[in-house]
Amino acid sequence: MNMNKIAFNILTVPVLAVLAVSCGGQDEIYKEWVKKGGYDYPAKAINLSSVIGYQNVIVNWEKPMDPAVRTATLFWDNYAKSIDVDYADYPDGKVSIEVGELEDRSYTFDIVNYDDVGNKSLAAEITVSPYGDGWMVSRSERTVTSARMEGRDAKIVMSKATDEMVATRFRYKNLQDEWVESETVLKPGENEVTFKDAMKGKNMSWVELSSTSGYVIPSIALATEFGISDSEELGESGKFFNTVLFGGSHVNSIYNVLTGDADFCACDDTGAANNYNVIEGENGELGALYEIKSGLEAPLDKYAGVKLRCVSSLPVPAVPFVVNTDYVPEDMNKKVIDYMCSDAVSGNKELFKDPSDKDTVTKWKQTTGKVTFTPADDPYYDDFRKLIGEE
Repeated sequence: MNMNKIAFNILTVPVLAVLAVSCGGQDEIYKEWVKKGGYDYPAKAINLSSVIGYQNVIVNWEKPMDPAVRTATLFWDNYAKSIDVDYADYPDGKVSIEVGELEDRSYTFDIVNYDDVGNKSLAAEITVSPYGDGWMVSRSERTVTSARMEGRDAKIVMSKATDEMVATRFRYKNLQDEWVESETVLKPGENEVTFKDAMKGKNMSWVELSSTSGYVIPSIALATEFGISDSEELGESGKFFNTVLFGGSHVNSIYNVLTGDADFCACDDTGAANNYNVIEGENGELGALYEIKSGLEAPLDKYAGVKLRCVSSLPVPAVPFVVNTDYVPEDMNKKVIDYMCSDAVSGNKELFKDPSDKDTVTKWKQTTGKVTFTPADDPYYDDFRKLIGEE
């Protein structure tokens, strides 16, 4: 009996020793986190919100009513980065801090308030995801769906805005190849913007003074729209236009725009049609978008792929063959009209040459395979009468 009891006592001594050592070190685990008398926690930031942008965000919050709160720190990237805030710089207590150079991922921002003795509040947290390159690739810009001139003003219609867009701003390049920021701002729910006096003071290229479609008709029409009493002012530099150029041909009029010497040009959409492809709209229609063809002869060969847009389209009546019906019998007049409008005439390469034929000289070109004469009665010119204000 005694032997068993002694053995038991010997076995339990080490256990008691271990327990005694363990109990003596317990407070080492938590004592650094416990402050005698407790901690003072200032009130934390309230009403957090954010505005996200491309590679940046704006974090907004309000200082709490606690008068002891004097400063704050905005942390992100697991407290690796921070911005210090002095509430004295925000008398109304509303703080907005912009954080830039962010990646295309989510960020958690923590705001910690401090009082004047260094006590800190619990963190107020907000998670935001700025737009980055990955987001930009998956989105599309608003595009121009049409453009036109209305009087002195340019009207541009844009495509619908995406849900993330808050505004659309505009910029353009001047003749010095410098970007100019426009003050015009288009809101998401709007799709049309107006640029006042868009042509005044710009450089204009006409074909030549005697050209019906390259000067005479468009200058009269523009003068009527702009309220200019003498249309010849549009053919002189330093008047309505800053500089006026004459290309000598419809193609060279376009060339003046391609080189940047002119901002606008007048040209006949049929005469110049073999130099460009229509990639939006219909040839000659308002808002049509053209792209210069590749493989053209100099000087247009350098501008393949350059795009131009039709900002104004005017009805230019063709110069007619006139018959004096007082002297020509009706049946003969009909025979002449039928023949002139026949395939025999439109297919006659001595009258309508193929544009690829560099040797033959004719007044007309068979550019589409459908160019032909057509009867023109008196109402045919009504649009022109309206254009020049002589209805």
